[in-house]
Amino acid sequence: MANIGYKKTDGVVEITIKRPEKKNSLTSQMYGDLTACFSQASLDDSVIVVILRGQGKIFTAGNDINDFANTPKITDPENTNVIKFIKIVANFKKPIIANVSGLAIGIGVTILMHCDFVYASKNTTFLLPFVNLGLCPEAASSILIPLNSNALKAKEKLLLGEPFTAEEALNMGIVTDIFDKDDELIKRSQQTAAKLCQLPKLAISTTKKLINQSFQDLINARIKLEGETLFNLLQSPDAKAAFAKFLKN
Repeated sequence: MANIGYKKTDGVVEITIKRPEKKNSLTSQMYGDLTACFSQASLDDSVIVVILRGQGKIFTAGNDINDFANTPKITDPENTNVIKFIKIVANFKKPIIANVSGLAIGIGVTILMHCDFVYASKNTTFLLPFVNLGLCPEAASSILIPLNSNALKAKEKLLLGEPFTAEEALNMGIVTDIFDKDDELIKRSQQTAAKLCQLPKLAISTTKKLINQSFQDLINARIKLEGETLFNLLQSPDAKAAFAKFLKN
């Protein structure tokens, strides 16, 4: 797991995306490693909370476009590493804290909807470029963005695929709080993790389950539908042209 870090301190696990030279963009192998890390944290009874972060001053620029463009035709999207990663995070029973700074693009935004605390620096740029690449949203974001915000704002961000600020992400319910400096958000994450470690574990997991339960079946069904649709679109002429243009630039 050269590009994914796993560090446990007391009851807190830090899972770190470690590819700063490529803006922490994610390959299929990295998605597999992330899934393995979350699975390990899930099975370890001593782990109370997970912090998800990017190395350096970038959360993640989303999919590695070169890696994604060379994906062969997929007949079973649910068995791909990216969908497995989305599903394990979406159904994770323990609290997840996300530290977000610099860039949050594509899945770098949509995966935040499945975290329980999202702390971002004010300088973070958010982007949902799916339509620009000839694709559709994933990670049930076609449900969760309008649910957290509203349908009009979701359409603005998902259809136009234009960058938006941390302030906008806060107003849309994508992040919990924003901070002027990275060290401030790291400190808040550590404080929140420490508080969670002092609380009854069963009460935490039960409360999280109750909050999520109303929409969990719907979310899992949408993750499946979006995954099937996205991988079909990946083979379309529009997507191939968009990827070729991106890689040329």
